[in-house]
Amino acid sequence: MRQNGPVTQREHVLPPGTTLVSTTDLQSRITYCNPAFVEVSGFERDALMGQPHNIVRHPDMPAEADRDLWATLKDGQPCGRPWSRTGARTATTTGCAPT
Repeated sequence: MRQNGPVTQREHVLPPGTTLVSTTDLQSRITYCNPAFVEVSGFERDALMGQPHNIVRHPDMPAEADRDLWATLKDGQPCGRPWSRTGARTATTTGCAPT
């Protein structure tokens, strides 16, 4: 199981209108991420590409949330979840949809 730690007490505030975009293949590997996603993730773009999307799951987010997200997407339904990688809290409105 991936360990995405440590948790910090920082909050990463996104500028108004910021949109974080990533796409993955059916195995959850990142195939695209926009510059805002890269910046908030705390990784370099090349370090994200091809990695499982849970690389950016906040440590407080249970792994079950990712399993539920993928089960929902594989069922053809949209869903959403919050995320962060740097240990900072990032409040986002997240939507996921199968394509």
